[in-house]
Amino acid sequence: MLHVVDNLLPADLLEALRQLCVVHGELKQTHPGDALFSWRADDGSSRSIHALEQRQLMERYLDEHLLPVSTPFCGKGAGVQWWCNVNNDLDWHIHKDEVEGRRSGGYLLPLLSTVF
Repeated sequence: MLHVVDNLLPADLLEALRQLCVVHGELKQTHPGDALFSWRADDGSSRSIHALEQRQLMERYLDEHLLPVSTPFCGKGAGVQWWCNVNNDLDWHIHKDEVEGRRSGGYLLPLLSTVF
């Protein structure tokens, strides 16, 4: 199913998320790929190399904007993986928990994928 939501974010949050992606691009220069895939479990715990302020920004985006409109379509999940698509050469890509995939060779697939 394809569900399009226009103007989901207020301008200030949109700009803040753009800046988060700039920081993400800078982190990409100094950290291995697996470190860049941030995870926020449904219980609120998270795994991320991003600073607390940046994680809180993502929490605001998820809790106030994305999850309220997406939950009716996907129900309960295990959590949210987030990362910024900056300066990469991704070809075909399966959205999954990248770290778990490398650890176990298995796939933990999302119930929902979004593009920002």
